[in-house]
Amino acid sequence: MKRTILYIGLVATIIILAGVTYYHYFYRRQTTGIVNYIKERDKETILDLFKKNWYWLVSEYSKDFSPELMLEHRAHDKSPQSYGSVTIKVILENGVPVGFVSYYMKKFYEGFIWFLAVTEEARNKKYGGELLQTALDDLKKRGAKYVRLITRTNNYPAQALYKKLGFREMRRDEKFIDYEKIIDS
Repeated sequence: MKRTILYIGLVATIIILAGVTYYHYFYRRQTTGIVNYIKERDKETILDLFKKNWYWLVSEYSKDFSPELMLEHRAHDKSPQSYGSVTIKVILENGVPVGFVSYYMKKFYEGFIWFLAVTEEARNKKYGGELLQTALDDLKKRGAKYVRLITRTNNYPAQALYKKLGFREMRRDEKFIDYEKIIDS
């Protein structure tokens, strides 16, 4: 009887250690830097960023936008044809997601930076610039000749970042500014 209990305890310990090792290897192996989005690790943080920064991230004209749909299907709209078209990169700080960028090829030569956000605690650490540069590099590899994005007219920190990385203002109205960056070959 004691042997059976010891055997069961040993097996349970091995299973727990295997689970912890698996989690650490696949979800926490890179503790700092930019990585691909993993739902189990990143979804909650990204949804929280949307909740806290909805005004800055989503236009009031986008009445049917769903961050859950974007994250679940990596899609820029509800049509099944767009499923899988959005790339989401996450920046980790000590294994914890603290920001993300999402982007896609809008047309054959046009890349589009859709969302860029960093948690309040991780701001002023240049993470936004790192995420944006990663997206630009990836879109260039995919054949983008220019990249566009949109921000609010009162989002001055974002405007400074975009100008620093070579974006130029294309159009402005009372609420939004469209930016474009020509990608060097």
